[in-house]
Amino acid sequence: MGNNAVRHAGTPNTAISHIIEHHASEISPELPVEGLTLLSREHNQVTLAIISDTHAQHDRLELPERADILIHCGDIARHHTSSGDTRLFNEWLGTLKERFPYRVVVGGNHDYGLTKKKLTNATHYLCDTTETICGLRVHGAPWTPARSYFRYRAQAFTANRRRIQERFQLVPCNGLDILITHGPPLFILDEDGGGCPDLAECVVAAKPRLHLFGHKHRTRGARTCEWNNGSSTLFVNAASVAGKGKRGDPLHPVITIPIN
Repeated sequence: MGNNAVRHAGTPNTAISHIIEHHASEISPELPVEGLTLLSREHNQVTLAIISDTHAQHDRLELPERADILIHCGDIARHHTSSGDTRLFNEWLGTLKERFPYRVVVGGNHDYGLTKKKLTNATHYLCDTTETICGLRVHGAPWTPARSYFRYRAQAFTANRRRIQERFQLVPCNGLDILITHGPPLFILDEDGGGCPDLAECVVAAKPRLHLFGHKHRTRGARTCEWNNGSSTLFVNAASVAGKGKRGDPLHPVITIPIN
């Protein structure tokens, strides 16, 4: 493990259940993500277009005319049709090269068999990897906690707590601009406790400028966190599909954010 990796020993039994709140000086109420598009654009800003949980309905999205980076936070497919959905999604990405010079994808729990080789039209497929894109340091991690298979059939990129801790220890803790995960951290836009406690620990250590995710469709939105050291993180749940992700469910507008 490198010197810049997150180090933590875990919080057994979630001793500090609100770990992010414990390290924050202030956390905003939930913010509408549509308001984020109103931020002024300056000449040195990079524009992000952010989507997640499209569940094979990417072709119905109303994308902006252009953005520097298109980011997908996982669940491009339906779990029972993952291979075909991935192929169609990759073809769709290929039609966007002129409008979105950088196309970044992280996997989700519905995306069985997703690999870099299957996303030839993505400029960056991030799976426990860090890249510099448009001058921004970006890390992507697809992992969410394993759940009961009898209740939840979609189990791609899920893992037990020990393995998730190992994966999140690969997140850089110095100078990280954007963290992209599929799921939310505990108690941040996570449908009242459905987030990952180990991801919350990771975010506290890394303190990225932006943390982008989806997974929890009903808590799409944004929150800002001011940390005790004076830095801040903007959390964004970018879930695109309303409802359970069935074909024909309404789609939310694409989130756009400018960042220096």
